Amino acid sequence: TLPPPPHNIKKSPFPDNKKTPPPPPGGETTELISVTEAADGAVSFESKLSKLSSIGTISVTRDYSFTPVVGKTVAATSTSNTVTVTSCTPNDCRNDFSVNDIIKIGEETFTITDANPNPNQMTLSSNFLGTSQTAGDIYTWAFGYEWTITYVSHVGDQPLIVATGADNWSGVNPTIQAYTVTNGEAPISGSFRLTYEGESTPPLIHECTAAEVKTALESLTTVGVVGVSRFVNNNGHDYLVTFTTELGPLNVITVDDSELTGPSAKAQVNTMVSGVLPTDYRQLTVASGSALSQTVTGLTKGTAYIFRVRSYNSEG
Repeated sequence: TLPPPPHNIKKSPFPDNKKTPPPPPGGETTELISVTEAADGAVSFESKLSKLSSIGTISVTRDYSFTPVVGKTVAATSTSNTVTVTSCTPNDCRNDFSVNDIIKIGEETFTITDANPNPNQMTLSSNFLGTSQTAGDIYTWAFGYEWTITYVSHVGDQPLIVATGADNWSGVNPTIQAYTVTNGEAPISGSFRLTYEGESTPPLIHECTAAEVKTALESLTTVGVVGVSRFVNNNGHDYLVTFTTELGPLNVITVDDSELTGPSAKAQVNTMVSGVLPTDYRQLTVASGSALSQTVTGLTKGTAYIFRVRSYNSEG
C-alpha cells in the first residue's frame, strides 16, 4: 500500500457567476460546515467529513486563504522583521496594507504590527526566516480559510470532493472550490519471478503467500526443502527464505521484478545469514551412472558419520 493523496478545499474570491456544481448523484453530503470550522477536534471539519461512509480515515489541517497583491513585491532580509514594499507609492501602501493585516511572504505568515507608508516599510510580528529576497511575492488574507484533507486509509487516487455553499452562504463575492493538490498513487500490483541456479519459478503475484513462494521454489530441481516466512513492510512484503537441506554458503536467489507495477515498485534479494559447511565435510561425485555401490576411504575409526546420496542427470 502507498500513501493516499491529499485534496485541498480552498475559499478564495472570484465573481459570483462562477457556480459550484451540485454533488454527484448518489453522493453523500456532510452536515453544515462553518466557514471558520476548526480542522480537527470533537466538532470540526475532520469529524463532520469522517461521518460519511465513503471517506475512511483522514487528517485535516487548516490555514488562511490568501490572495496575491497584484503589482506589488517585497524586499525582505532573512532574520529581520522589517520589510519594504517595492513598486508601491505611499498612497498605494496605505490602501493595501494596514496594522493587524495578515500577510504571507514565501511560505511564512505574519501580522503587520507597524506600517510606515513612507518609505513603504512594514514591521512584522516575527522575523522573516526565509532566504533574503529583493522582489518577492506578497499575499494578503482573503478573509477565508483553506482545509487540506489527506486520505490515510484509502489507497490510490480518490474522487475529488464537491464543495457547495449552503442556503446561508453569503458575503462579498464569496466562493468555494475544491481541487487536488497531489494525486494518489496506485498500489503495488503485478508479479515477479525467482531464479536459483538457472531455474526460474512461474510468475508469483505481488502479494503471494509464504506457502506459495515455498511451493514455487521447491518445484525447482536446484532447490531442496526451504522454509519461507512473510512479513509486511511499508509498501509490500518481505519474504525470509531458509534453505534447510542445502549445505554451506549458497548462491543468492535472483529476482525478476520487470512485471511489478506501481510507483517505485522494486524487488531485491539480500543474504541475512550465510550457510556454513559441517566440520570435516566432504563431497564425492560418482562418475559412472551404472555403479550401485561406492567405497568411502579415509574415515576415522570410532567417529560417527552421516551420508547423504543425491541423484542427478544432464537436466539437473
